[in-house]
Amino acid sequence: MVVKRKKKKVKKNEKKKSKIEIWLLFSLVALLVIGVVAAFFINNNNINKVASEETLAKCLTAKGVVMYGSKYCGWCNKQKELFGEAFQYINYVECTTSTLCREKGVSGYPTWEISKKLSPGYKSLEKLARLAGCRYS
Repeated sequence: MVVKRKKKKVKKNEKKKSKIEIWLLFSLVALLVIGVVAAFFINNNNINKVASEETLAKCLTAKGVVMYGSKYCGWCNKQKELFGEAFQYINYVECTTSTLCREKGVSGYPTWEISKKLSPGYKSLEKLARLAGCRYS
């Protein structure tokens, strides 16, 4: 009798362990799937953002937009950071080494020349796109 009871208890414990193991395995698989999906969307959004900034920079350049600035200007550096690597496509004039800024009447930095009009001050990417007639999202 005692042996049978112990066997029944062992079987019940094994069933409980088996259910717990299945639940843990299912939970781990679910977390793994969620992590992979989240990583995909995060990475995909960053790719789209870079593509949008690059597209905007190329559009601004195609429309003849120019940024006048100085390497000593904090706002100019922040403006450059908005574009990230895409800033390489922006028509940029470094005013500390060019007389063009004085000739154009640039009095502060950063200054954007859009449609042959000077527009001083730091601008969001959305505002630059709107002023130049470019798409940005």
